[in-house]
Amino acid sequence: MASTRTMRKTTKAVAVIAAILVLAVPVAIWYRARALRREIESGVPRIGIIDFYGLKKISAQQIRARLTVKEGDVAPIELDPGVMTALAKIVWRLSGQTDLDKNAVVAAVNRVPGVVRASVEFVMGGGDPRGTLFVGIEEVNEPLFEYRPVPHGTVKLPAAIFGAYDQLMNALPEALAHGAQEDDSQGYALHSDPKMRALEEKAIAFDVANLALARDVLKNAAAPDQRIVAAWLLGYASDKRAVIADLVDASRDPDETVRNNATRALGVFMEYAAQKPELNITVDPAPFIDMLNSLVWTDRNKASMVLIGLTENRPADTLRLLREKALPSLLEMAHWKDSHAWDALELLGRIGGMDEKEIDDARGRDDRQSVFASLNR
Repeated sequence: MASTRTMRKTTKAVAVIAAILVLAVPVAIWYRARALRREIESGVPRIGIIDFYGLKKISAQQIRARLTVKEGDVAPIELDPGVMTALAKIVWRLSGQTDLDKNAVVAAVNRVPGVVRASVEFVMGGGDPRGTLFVGIEEVNEPLFEYRPVPHGTVKLPAAIFGAYDQLMNALPEALAHGAQEDDSQGYALHSDPKMRALEEKAIAFDVANLALARDVLKNAAAPDQRIVAAWLLGYASDKRAVIADLVDASRDPDETVRNNATRALGVFMEYAAQKPELNITVDPAPFIDMLNSLVWTDRNKASMVLIGLTENRPADTLRLLREKALPSLLEMAHWKDSHAWDALELLGRIGGMDEKEIDDARGRDDRQSVFASLNR
């Protein structure tokens, strides 16, 4: 009998412990999810502006009706899958933030009738604690910016130069926060921050002996991270003309960061070329005019940079091509509330025949109407 009583007491004790665990574990997970949410919130800025692009037949109001974030919300980010992340998202929603996951925001916009694909990009700048969420869409039967096929080669860069790029990217945010300036006067980016400058000088030295390898990697390496670093390296080539074709080809790479690095390098090249016409560094503007129709915000941003360099000396053929092929996209971008609108406005002013002083004065007054009026002169 004593044994039976003992067994019953033991069974009850086990049941009580099990009940406590059943309650305690979810509560512990819940509090950890709340902590994760606070951790994410403390490190992510908020949305100050929402701007749109790619809208032809679909209106901004239609997109906003499905958009799961608004001005004032924490900017959506890419979250790793997992139970804790899922619970953090639930806590987030209960606290009033509709969506934290960037992929969920994209999926919501994709459900708008007539949208083929959507893209969102959060951009900070100008020291403002809030940034801009750019929401882009691709509509049915509208022009596409097409990418080149994925390469399949096994060629690789040395680990040391690969590591230098990682160190540079890690150093960049802190350097910019402390006011680091970029000098493009030599045809490549050199920063005033000593750590960044030393890494950029490594790229210059690497290209002297290994330019052929960097070109090979950019064109043929299957690994996107290899092509990303190769595109950065080619931006430091002393012979700009030797790598123009490689970088133009990479501006249609299937990887967004490869395209960004390649096109940024070309933008610096074109600014340099405008100051040194005797070097005869030229680029066909057509691929970058096409790029103004891209779904990806960084493509449009860097294409504008290249085209600003290409039109600095007002080549009539390029300005005519911009008017014929890119006017709708430029006008849409020029209406952004974000200051990046002035990249498009600068191009529109040149198309409209404004001189640089007129454009600079209009920018200083934020006078967009005078730029739009120049197109009807």
